[in-house]
Amino acid sequence: MKVFVLAVFLIVAETAQAPGDRADWLAGNWHCDSRAGSRSNRTYSSVNNGASLNMRSTVRLPSGLFAFLRERYDYDAATITWTIDSPQSALWGPMHATAAPWLGREWTFTGTGSAPSAIGEMGPERPMRMIYTTIGDDSFHRQHQVRGDGTWQTYSEETCYRDSAPRPRPTGTPKDD
Repeated sequence: MKVFVLAVFLIVAETAQAPGDRADWLAGNWHCDSRAGSRSNRTYSSVNNGASLNMRSTVRLPSGLFAFLRERYDYDAATITWTIDSPQSALWGPMHATAAPWLGREWTFTGTGSAPSAIGEMGPERPMRMIYTTIGDDSFHRQHQVRGDGTWQTYSEETCYRDSAPRPRPTGTPKDD
C-alpha cells in the first residue's frame, strides 16, 4: 500500500502546475479579433492533469480566406517552465519559446521563430516573444513580437473574449435594431 501511495504522489508531483499558475484559466472557447481585421474562434484544452494546454484556432482573414492554427504548451515541473512548440502555419513560421508560470497579469514566452516579411514570405529565424495580458475576468490581449534593430516589434496582436462574454461593439458603429 505504501508503494501505491508513493507512486500516485510522484505522478501528481510530475504533472501539477506551479502554485498560483494561471495557465488553466485559458481552458475553454474564445473568440478573437486582431488589429489587422482577422477574426478567430479558438479552443484551449487542459490535458495531462494541467501539465499541457492544446490550442486550436480557425482564423478568418480580412481577405475571406481561412487559416488553421494549433499550439501546444507543456509544463515541466523539474525546471518550473512552460514551453511552446508551434508548427509553421499559414500566418507565421514555427516557434519555440519558454516562460515561467503565469503568476501575474502578463505571461511572456521568449524564444525563436519566423515571422512573415512585409511581402508575405517567411522571414529568417529570429528572437521572438509572445505575450498574454489579462484584460478582465473573461478577456485577454495576445501579442507576437520579433526582435529587430535592437527593439521588440509587434507583428501580430489580438484581443480575445470567452464565448460566454459578448464581443464588444467597435466604437463608432451604429447599434443594430
